[in-house]
Amino acid sequence: MRQHLNLGMKLRNRYIDSNGAFPGFLPPSYRSDKMYIRSTDINRTLISAYSNMIGMYGQSNYGNQAQVDYPNATDGWPSGFVPVPIHTVDHDSDYLLNTDVYCPLRDKWWDAAKKSAEVQNFTNSPSVSQMIKNLADWTGLVNPQIEDFGSISGGLSIEKIYFPGQVQNYSWYSDAVFNQIGAMHDQVNLYQNGIFDQPNMFNGVDIGLQLKKLRAGSFVNEISSRMQDKIKCNGNTDPSCNWVNNLNMYIYSAHDPTLYAFFSAIGVEDYAVKPKGSYPQYSACALIELYQKTSSKDYAFKLIYHKNENTTFTNETLGIPGCENATLGYCPVSVFQTIAARVKPDQPTEKWCFSDIPNPGGSSSTSTGLFMAFTYVTLACLLGNFRFI
Repeated sequence: MRQHLNLGMKLRNRYIDSNGAFPGFLPPSYRSDKMYIRSTDINRTLISAYSNMIGMYGQSNYGNQAQVDYPNATDGWPSGFVPVPIHTVDHDSDYLLNTDVYCPLRDKWWDAAKKSAEVQNFTNSPSVSQMIKNLADWTGLVNPQIEDFGSISGGLSIEKIYFPGQVQNYSWYSDAVFNQIGAMHDQVNLYQNGIFDQPNMFNGVDIGLQLKKLRAGSFVNEISSRMQDKIKCNGNTDPSCNWVNNLNMYIYSAHDPTLYAFFSAIGVEDYAVKPKGSYPQYSACALIELYQKTSSKDYAFKLIYHKNENTTFTNETLGIPGCENATLGYCPVSVFQTIAARVKPDQPTEKWCFSDIPNPGGSSSTSTGLFMAFTYVTLACLLGNFRFI
């Protein structure tokens, strides 16, 4: 909550304050027509979003007016606090932001990836196979798999921060063991998000591309679609464009796997997230900023990243394939469109998830599987009225 409060204040400074990068881009007091916030239906991400908004719009020194922006109730209402609505959908059917939503097709492709030579070589390597055996002995896990590196590494990371004494009670624990599990998890994380050292094919289909489509394809195309709506409605007075033209910022509050899957799908995971394969940290935030050139009227975008509470915003645009030579970090919107088209799901994800992988000469079959990991981080994407180069 504190970290998101601070992030909200940083966002206010960037887009509202007179000394920020884009002063006055957002109004100083909250307006519902200027901002829309969509969260996953998990307490942590909802609370993260609310905490963020307290930092952006809920402080007593922000100029919010009693009886205008908040009730004049001196006996109970926090001075200056303005409640900002956070919208959500059922988590089990959230095919936009929940990367681990029930999806048999994604599980089938992951099973195919696990049987591939590259992942088998990793799994059967002496260090990994020994660690899997150790985890069974140390934690009581029955038949642990390489996916379990994530839950163990994540749990230990949280304990190290908030309950360091508990970690020391584990007879098997050492920093070396922790780092080894983390490194193995990082590699599995890359595989699960479709990142392989070599093209990984199954029945003539690229497994990595299928995993990217199923984990982040809908989200990447959601952002691309919102940018296209903004471009289409720029200068258009048709009533259908009123909501789009007024809206300056669209925020998504989701999970670290959501943000990592997004980075993987647009090809910037190694550039933005370090060490390679590691998940984003608490209060990590990615911003997609939309621009229009004053001369040519062409449109461009930037990827701005806030790594954690101890960092500022950094421009990671040049790490996106196709943006390497972007002047001053302004990358043509057409590059994002091309990436979005490449990872666009073959069908709406909620439907495609229940189809089958290619099986030449065979019949289709249906299988089910579910793996879920809930952690939290806010992913904020800005699709705003236009800043000019």
